[in-house]
Amino acid sequence: MRIIMLLGSSGCGKTTTLNLVEQELRARGAQTTNRVQQGGNKDDFSALLIFNGRRIGYLTMGDYSRVILQCWDQFEQQQCDLFVTACNDRFVKPVRRLNSYAHNVVRKTRNSDRLSMDANDLRVLREIVNLI
Repeated sequence: MRIIMLLGSSGCGKTTTLNLVEQELRARGAQTTNRVQQGGNKDDFSALLIFNGRRIGYLTMGDYSRVILQCWDQFEQQQCDLFVTACNDRFVKPVRRLNSYAHNVVRKTRNSDRLSMDANDLRVLREIVNLI
């Protein structure tokens, strides 16, 4: 299983960006199954996406290390080809675990205003979609 990790600080927009990526993948024909809300934020979820014949484990909630590792294990057991996850940049265990997998890390930064946030979200969205 290959990993794409969106790494950034709390509140930088990891969940928002990964929700946009999921919307883009669905627009390109991905099917979302087994969608489960994670935590109290309605935008935080895990799901299995089927896209271009590949199984993609997907987690938008990156501010709880335990949830990341649990979903990682779950998607690996489901024999996913890819796991896309948000991850807070202060976490050690998920980042350390990357070394055992083929992976890409995409960094998400906090923006000072709404206009630059939109441009940064679009840049990161394109980067992740291209990696998938």
